[in-house]
Amino acid sequence: MQTNGFMLPCNGDSIFPVLNMLNMKYAIVPLQNGSQMPVQNPYAMGNCWFVDSLMVVDNANDEIAALSQIDLHTTAVVDKAFTNKLNISQPYVVPLMAFADDQIELTTYTPRYIDYHAENEHNRRAVFAEIYYPHGWKLYIWDKDGKEEQELSLARVNYMLRAAVIPAGSHHLRMVFAPDSVRKGNILSLVCFAIMLLTLCGVIGYETHTPRK
Repeated sequence: MQTNGFMLPCNGDSIFPVLNMLNMKYAIVPLQNGSQMPVQNPYAMGNCWFVDSLMVVDNANDEIAALSQIDLHTTAVVDKAFTNKLNISQPYVVPLMAFADDQIELTTYTPRYIDYHAENEHNRRAVFAEIYYPHGWKLYIWDKDGKEEQELSLARVNYMLRAAVIPAGSHHLRMVFAPDSVRKGNILSLVCFAIMLLTLCGVIGYETHTPRK
């Protein structure tokens, strides 16, 4: 930002926090000659991150209003309807410095599934820079040996993003698009195909064994 010929520091976290949490990596900037140039956004928050606390609000409108009031790197705002999916049971109060070595990162990204790897000493709330869509996206977790697979509950935070509680340990995560409607449709298709095949076999058998006059 330039004022009276002097360059003032620009804090991108406060100017466009929503775009940062959506992991906007580049912005198209117009130039004086009419052309455009892509500029990297150094404030992009990445594909996923752990947060230390939740700000609980009453509705979606309050979620939007809170996005510019909190540090989205460490806090997530959540509608009270989703708090039951983000509760963490801890036997004691964990100091924030104990979270210093916890990490979660994206490892694979495809249209059908997204893989992550998490290393955390305590149960942590993770936010994913993916639009929340409850009709089909599921989150599964298993250990480094590929065992103990289980489904984790996905919640909505920051008005539009996905979040989940990640159990302590070293885990692989896979977010899969597997809507129940598709599964039921596939089953129905198989049943219809089986009925059609049995009907065809019956007709062929009848024609084969019916004596000709």
